[in-house]
Amino acid sequence: MNKSSFIPHASDAARFRSLSAPHIDSFDFFLESGLTHAIHDLLPYELDLVDKKSLQNPTATASSTNSTSPSTRQVDTLKIWIDNVKISSPVKSHSANMLSSNNNNNNNENRLTPRECRELGLMYSGPITADVCYQIVHRTIQTDSNTTTTTNTTESPGKIIRITKVFGDMPIMVMSKACHLRSKKPLELVMMKEEDYEFGGYFIVNGIERCIRLLQVPRRNHPTAIQRSNFKNRGPTYTDLGVAIRCTRHSDESSSITNTVHYLSTGGITVRFSARKQEFLIPVILLLRALSTTATATMIDVGNASTSATHHSISYGVSDEELYHRIVQGDEENTFVRARAQLLLQDAQRYSGLYTPLECIAYLGSRFRLLSMKAESTTDIQIGHYIIERYIMVHVPRYGDKLECLLLMIRKLYALAAGHCTVDNADSLQNQEILLPGHLITTFVKEKFDETIMNIRLGLIKELRTDFVKTVASLQDTKIMSRYIDRLANLSNGAVGKKVQHFLSTGNIISSTGLDLMQVSGFTIVAERLNFLRYTAHFQSVHRGQFFTEMKTTTVRKLLPDQWGFLCPVHTPDGGPCGLLSHLAIKCSLVAFPVDSTESNMVDLDDLLISLGVSPFGTGGERGDGRAYPNHHHLVVSLDGRVIGGAPAKLCRSISFHLRKLKTQEKPTIPSTLEVAFIPPGRSCILMV
Repeated sequence: MNKSSFIPHASDAARFRSLSAPHIDSFDFFLESGLTHAIHDLLPYELDLVDKKSLQNPTATASSTNSTSPSTRQVDTLKIWIDNVKISSPVKSHSANMLSSNNNNNNNENRLTPRECRELGLMYSGPITADVCYQIVHRTIQTDSNTTTTTNTTESPGKIIRITKVFGDMPIMVMSKACHLRSKKPLELVMMKEEDYEFGGYFIVNGIERCIRLLQVPRRNHPTAIQRSNFKNRGPTYTDLGVAIRCTRHSDESSSITNTVHYLSTGGITVRFSARKQEFLIPVILLLRALSTTATATMIDVGNASTSATHHSISYGVSDEELYHRIVQGDEENTFVRARAQLLLQDAQRYSGLYTPLECIAYLGSRFRLLSMKAESTTDIQIGHYIIERYIMVHVPRYGDKLECLLLMIRKLYALAAGHCTVDNADSLQNQEILLPGHLITTFVKEKFDETIMNIRLGLIKELRTDFVKTVASLQDTKIMSRYIDRLANLSNGAVGKKVQHFLSTGNIISSTGLDLMQVSGFTIVAERLNFLRYTAHFQSVHRGQFFTEMKTTTVRKLLPDQWGFLCPVHTPDGGPCGLLSHLAIKCSLVAFPVDSTESNMVDLDDLLISLGVSPFGTGGERGDGRAYPNHHHLVVSLDGRVIGGAPAKLCRSISFHLRKLKTQEKPTIPSTLEVAFIPPGRSCILMV
């Protein structure tokens, strides 16, 4: 305290603000980079501008296609996407502030403060704007006259038209970078009629302070062995064994997809993923063959004119024999793995005609055409690449890395089935991470923008069926398209901002995809000010999840040794939530921003691990060649879910010691937040970095 007043000193205020740092830092991530990366990750929606009525008339069809030959047809495709999303600070008059270039009002008079929202029962929010972009692409499609399959597609893109729209009011977290109280000193806060120790971390919803809970979710990019009885309900040959990995997208925006490999009683394996709340199961051999190409997900721009040219230059370097050796790892005495690896390859004979990677990719694309919501002129190969990029091992972009990660999961699943590996403890902190509020809002807002563009696409399809000529002509008139967007995107009712406000006020998520979460309610709570300690505890509490409060189990809820130092061993309530609601330890800090590995003093971790003795193996090379087969005597070394190579157990132990030494130096050459986990042989077979 200052001696002349009761205003807290700046150092005391900083200590208060450290309580809500995980919440504020994660929301700053959402404002600075998370939302931008999320919007860029959304691929354009497509629809062909084809008059369905004219297709019923053979004469009109022949004249409208303008085909240069019987095997060539031309079509115009409309692409729609979102770009340039911005969130502004809270203001009293949004419409007046949007025209601030010709407005003489003082920004300080127009701003909306948290105090006013509490007293007037308002939402502390700012306008969220974005550009709705659309483009007409002229496609020339060449097909084989004998097989009617597409052989080549070239595109001639047209002019990009942008229409700026306001998608409602986005709730703003108090003390975040978009808040008017940011960086204010205690005396300045008092002058604004706020608390002198205000540390934020909450939202003001209709005058009520609400905060988003910190949730424990499965660790990202780490394969986990699980045993669940409901796995048997997926088919007559399914067992209760599986290996799941929660893959976070490599675009650094925190959305995730969970891939699970299921063990069958016949020795086979299927891969499961969820899309739009539907589960899909794919035989693993089809994915192994499809991923054996050296293409990358970033190379495949679905709908791009360069896509078809890329397919002809792709090389194939992984045969069935090599897949067998990568699964067996030279352990020919292990008859259990040998027999099942042979069954996998023999199972592929049921799919006649699917031998090359492109054939397998085209087969996947033909089965998931409806799910992709691509235009009819999009080829099966393009859709197959889209499915692999969006739903299969999304934490790595390269197909070789996806393949090697899938092979690692297969080997772990066989070890689990043979009894050489135990089931991982889902309640252990080493298999968990904390879902921060800003990261949850990033994925939620991303989904709502995706739903908005999908609704615009579906609405335009209906308009084209009703009056094709009028709708196509309106695409050239921005005023008419602006009215279409207002109606189809439901902008008059708040659009994206209204949905986020409903989520914060109720704590319930209304989602079309499920956001890869195990619950749909209980995400937010009221920040009660019964007393100061009770109030501050809300921002340090960590919840296991709403699903576990209703789950029937006989296991004891206890704090395992690896959780000490991260979670407080005594700060948990009595009664039903005991053990489910914990609190962060006093020295525990959460990482909200991804580590920037491009700093000048940082070394490349791949090169560092190889220089320390890790032998690179697998299909993770730039060309897919020059890599040795994995050795079953070596431990697998992975970096954020990406397999680097392998090394003997003694060498892995020394590497882990060396990495811990490097990150604790005065000027560390590797990120200080890098987690190094050495799991000795006999318990598992991996060194995670």
